[in-house]
Amino acid sequence: MDVLKLLRRPSAFLPIMMSLLALGLVIAQISLYGIAPEHDEGAAAHVFQLSIAAQLPIILFFAVRFIPKSPRTQSRSLDFRCLRCSWR
Repeated sequence: MDVLKLLRRPSAFLPIMMSLLALGLVIAQISLYGIAPEHDEGAAAHVFQLSIAAQLPIILFFAVRFIPKSPRTQSRSLDFRCLRCSWR
């Protein structure tokens, strides 16, 4: 299974889209309100935290479902996700 076919599966592209959503929230929050400390986190911070935390079950489902079918292609995708998570 090549990478383009793999990205058509929701369990492969949803974590990527959720990361982009989280990044967009951070950029929007900074551009609208700046980086001044606030007394309350606000809704944007909660959505950010939920979008990051919700990726874990999707990635685990992907790993259980697709790695046994073609380990080389899927492991590259998981390596990318692990590398991305290690930067946080």
